[in-house]
Amino acid sequence: MSGGVELARSTFNRHKDAIEDIFDIIIDCDKRDVYRYYIANEEVLDNNSVQNWMIPTMSVSNVLSENLSLRNRILLEKAPSGGDNLQLIIKAVEGNYWLSVDYKSYHSAQAEAFTLAPYCVKLYRQRWYVLSKLQNDEMRIFSLDRFQRLETTSDKFAIDADFETFMSPTLDFYWYILSRNCQAKIFETQWLANEIHDMHLYAVMMYEGE
Repeated sequence: MSGGVELARSTFNRHKDAIEDIFDIIIDCDKRDVYRYYIANEEVLDNNSVQNWMIPTMSVSNVLSENLSLRNRILLEKAPSGGDNLQLIIKAVEGNYWLSVDYKSYHSAQAEAFTLAPYCVKLYRQRWYVLSKLQNDEMRIFSLDRFQRLETTSDKFAIDADFETFMSPTLDFYWYILSRNCQAKIFETQWLANEIHDMHLYAVMMYEGE
């Protein structure tokens, strides 16, 4: 980081504090081990953590900014953006607020109104999704770019105590099941079977009339 140049303690402490502020990574000192510095909360660097996504993203951003002269020779995908929807949903997740939305799925002719409890957000293939619980206790995954209206209510929900152990199918799972075509069938649970059924039906509809 310093290019082999010794850092002043005040500079090191500024960097250390900035890392904690930005990434919530705590760098501590073990005075019993010749003042060895270490990450005190290594669990934040788990594979699926926000920090594990932010650090390489910022690193790549720095590399690209230092090589703008090669912009015509570096090919990128569109950067993921949830726009205002992402910020609003994250605030609702943080405060456990119910959301009132109008959502138009890819295979629907018109939007549907939902009241949903946002449990978590996920980035997948350059698109943001929110895992939500509906008022009838059904779990659904919504794509942020398909919301036509999104409003935070003043009502709060209580997140399930067993949410950390709740196993919800990821989009990777959906795509894998769909890729198996007629070689795979969902028997349980029914809501998941219905969603896979609708996805297959939409694929068939795309070819009708050609």
